[in-house]
Order: sequence, then C-alpha cells, then structure tokens
Amino acid sequence: MEARATSGKVERPGTLWVLARAAGAWRRNPRLAAVAGAALVVHQLFSAGFALSIKAIIEDVNGHEHQSKLPRLLMLLLVGFVLTALAAVAGERAAALAAGRISDRLRHKLYDHLLRLPPVQMLGTSSVNVLKLYQSNVKSVEAGYTQGFLDTAVLVIHFGIAVPVMCWLDWRLTAATVTMLLGVVVVANLLQPWVMHAVDRSSDAETRVLHTVQDTVHAHQLVRAFNLEDTLARRFATCLADYGHWNIRTRGAAAVLGSGSGLAVLAIQVGVVVAGAELAAHRRLSIGSLIAFVTLLGLLAKNVFDFIRRDLPMLALAARKSPGILKFLAAPAAVTDSRQAMDLPATMGALRFEEVSFGYLPGRPAVRDLSFEIRPRT
Repeated sequence: MEARATSGKVERPGTLWVLARAAGAWRRNPRLAAVAGAALVVHQLFSAGFALSIKAIIEDVNGHEHQSKLPRLLMLLLVGFVLTALAAVAGERAAALAAGRISDRLRHKLYDHLLRLPPVQMLGTSSVNVLKLYQSNVKSVEAGYTQGFLDTAVLVIHFGIAVPVMCWLDWRLTAATVTMLLGVVVVANLLQPWVMHAVDRSSDAETRVLHTVQDTVHAHQLVRAFNLEDTLARRFATCLADYGHWNIRTRGAAAVLGSGSGLAVLAIQVGVVVAGAELAAHRRLSIGSLIAFVTLLGLLAKNVFDFIRRDLPMLALAARKSPGILKFLAAPAAVTDSRQAMDLPATMGALRFEEVSFGYLPGRPAVRDLSFEIRPRT
C-alpha cells in the first residue's frame, strides 16, 4: 500500500483502487495466486460442463437412441466432480496462505513505521486511534485485499466462462440476462456511498464512546476529586445514544440494499425463465437448452447476489478505511529542522524544590514536604 498525498491531503481511494492494489499484493505471491486462480477456473468449467451435461442427458432421453450416451456422461461428471473437489482443496489452501502473507505484510509495514515515528509525532495521538487503525482499519483493508478480491475474481471468471456457453444456448436470453445483472451491480455500487455514510457516522460515534471510556480511566482520580461523575455519565449516555442511532441506520441501509438487490436478481431470473419457456413453447429453443440455460443462470445470479450483498460493501469499506492507513504511512519517520532553525547554546542552571506538597484527594497527599535540588553538571 502506497501513500498518495496532495497538498497535505491524502486522496480518497475507490473500489477499483482497492482491487488494483489487491492485484499487486497477490502478484507478490505468484505461485499461490496461480494455484488459486486455476482452482477457480476448474470450478467454473465444471459448472458449465454440468449444465451442458444436463442438456445432453435430456436430449439423449428424448431421442430414444439405441446406444445411450448416459453412462459416458455420468462417468465424465464423476471425473469432473473429483477433479473439481481436488482443485477446490488446493485452491482454498493456496488462497489461505496468500491471504495470510498479504495480511502479515501489511501489519508488519504499519508496525515498522510506528517504530520509526519520532516521539513528538505520538504526543498528540490518541492510543485509541492507533489501536483502531491497527485493528478496525487494517482488518477492513485485509478483507478487501483477500476475500473481496477473490470473490471479484470468481465473478469475473464465472462471467468469462458461463456467458459464451449461454450465448451458444441462446444469445437473446444471454444478452438480456447479462445486461440486467450488470445493471443491478452498477446500481448497487452507486448506492454504496449512502451505506458507507452511515458506516462512517457509526464508526465516529463508536470512537467517541471509546474516547470517553479512555478519558475516564486515565483521569479517574481527578474525576473523583472534582465530582465529575455526573458530567461524564451524561457525556457517555449521549455518545452511546448517538452510536446506537447510527448503528441502527447502518444495519437498516445494508438490509435495504441487500434485500433490494436480492429481489432484483430474483425478478431477472423469473423474467428470463418465462421468456425461455415462451421460446420453448414455440419450438425456438429446445427443452434441454432451456434447462441448461436456467441452470447456468441460477449459478450466475447467485454469484452476482453474493457479490452485491457481501463483497461490494467489503470493497467499499476497504476503500473508506484506506485513507487512515495512507495518512499514517505518509507521516514522516524523522524530524527535520527548518531552514530558520537556530542552535540553542548550552546554559548552566539549577532546579530547586522546597517543601512541595501535592495530592489528588483531600487528606491523602501523594507528595508531602518534598525538597531537593538538581545542580548543573560540571
């Protein structure tokens, strides 16, 4: 992950930016990426072959031929199933190893930069913000780089394999299907900022709750000494109510987008099936081709719905959380003096404390009649 800053402001990345950076991270693990990609291709090829096998089986049964193709088709399906299962195991293992390496590299990069930061850089930084950056932000970016990128690759490969087969079965139904499914994806992507706005407000409200708890822990004795319990309790209740409000808004927005997308995908499936049945009724499409097309449509529609419901929010959240990481990595790791800086001359002086007393609570002094002197070094 590279930081990009313009006039002191870090550019806000988008979904495509996350996918491009994720592709770069996967290219650092070429063998694992190749195994995972090959497993995805094998799985989608088996899905397309399964649909075509259904078509062949139906036509074989309706043809009433003396030499049935059914035994050979079943044998091919069995071999394909075994190969797909083996490829899936190898692909999942390679994907898990690559995702672990990507996550470890990102966390190591952040921690190494944290160690190089000068102390003055950390004086005005809240520990809650640093921990949230290392936990919430990094976890969101990791999800986009790993699972989000893999699921996007699954969808692209599925379109690349299923669409030509569907075109061979019937180009008219394929054109309508691809157009409408891609339209649903585009609309869902356009609605993501609305959901992410609620996510941002919920995250900010949660941060205020954590800051209130942190302030109470750090200044607990002062709170008790100056009777600030009621003030902090009111502040905490306000922050918690705000967090609850935006948390409900976030869940509601995500549910509306997910349910709306699901209904749209279902409506597309129903419309395409009805149109295909009409073509089959007029003998412009065979029953076997219709069933094979509906099988591929169901698999493709499921991947599209899963991508909209799970992966688009994952990628959008990774894009939203990236600026915090970029800003942190863009912070200079060394302090440089300005051109007008002057050398401070060494001086000789002494520091003296005489009968100093101090306490946080009445009647319980922490320091009493403290006297000492620090003389200059000779």
